[in-house]
Amino acid sequence: MKQNNEYQSILNDKFPADGIVLYAKQSGITSFTSLWAIKHALNTSKVGHTGTLDNFADGLLVVLSNRMTKFVSHITDFDKTYEAIVKLGEETDTLDRDGNIIKTAAIPSEKEFMEAAKSFVGEIDQFPPVYSAIQIKGQRASDLIRQGKTVEVKSRRVEIYENIVVELKMPYVHLRIKCSKGTYIRSLARDIAYKCNSVAHLVSLRRTSVGPFLLKDAVGYNKLPQFCLSNIEKLMEKIASPSLIEEPEKEEIQNATKHFTPEIAKQCGFNVLILKHEFYEDFLSGRPVNINAFEPFNLEWKKELIVFAYENSARKKFDIPRLCGMININGKRAKYIFVIQDDKPLIKRVNHKKPKNKAAKIKKNVSECL
Repeated sequence: MKQNNEYQSILNDKFPADGIVLYAKQSGITSFTSLWAIKHALNTSKVGHTGTLDNFADGLLVVLSNRMTKFVSHITDFDKTYEAIVKLGEETDTLDRDGNIIKTAAIPSEKEFMEAAKSFVGEIDQFPPVYSAIQIKGQRASDLIRQGKTVEVKSRRVEIYENIVVELKMPYVHLRIKCSKGTYIRSLARDIAYKCNSVAHLVSLRRTSVGPFLLKDAVGYNKLPQFCLSNIEKLMEKIASPSLIEEPEKEEIQNATKHFTPEIAKQCGFNVLILKHEFYEDFLSGRPVNINAFEPFNLEWKKELIVFAYENSARKKFDIPRLCGMININGKRAKYIFVIQDDKPLIKRVNHKKPKNKAAKIKKNVSECL
């Protein structure tokens, strides 16, 4: 394709166009706002994260760029680990420090709280906060509440694998929780407090893991304050403006962007198949292939199998195993979930002014590869 002088090809070999970024979101900004720095660093508008963090919370966002966004729903299902600081004796309408106090109650003893916390392990039915991203008839529950509408959220079954009391200094308690997807730590703090005839809200929350991905490996982790009761004033400190938050540099984000490799796929719990070179073109074209196209193959593997290739049809080896897509197996036939086509140059607009007489031509001939 012939390029005009308003555009240039971005061929950056320092970071993958389709990759994973472990990003440490800071308190005081939305998860969506945090994505801007990644979009800017990777020269893309297509990124997605695998689970929202509330504004007051900080911690791990697993961010996928470009064609890797196809995996968002799969990684969202992973178990998560959090650190939380609970304040007993006061409940807010949002169940966090940003809300208005709506209830007060006596502060329980340390023994009462410890006994109550122990009962919240295993499968439980939990009512999410009304101030949440829960969808009700296509709208967020929190948006409906702010419109003055009455909201009724239904309980959901979640699982708490660990609920550890790290430290107590009443009225504050530091918890460490490992839980299934869909668990609201704000609701958990509320319900533990109710169990010991008190009320509570969260003053700080940090996500420390999503499946196999750890916060300590995230870009920007060194900018987060120490999470402990002795540092509670720093953790509760409100930022006057999101623009004052110091985010990682562009180069830091680029260097932290990883390829999705067979090793990472296995860490995520996926079964991995290697596509034989003679079936490479057929697979990428979405043509029918059977289990003979892959190695190794286990007949027990049926769903959400990740396919990689080490070489193309011409036996040219890839520097890094190439992610080709995801399949299910129906009988002996591969059923495509999605296919990731061969790479094409990413195009970036250099001059943001549209040429008066060339706009239609540019729109037709130049597109971003996502």
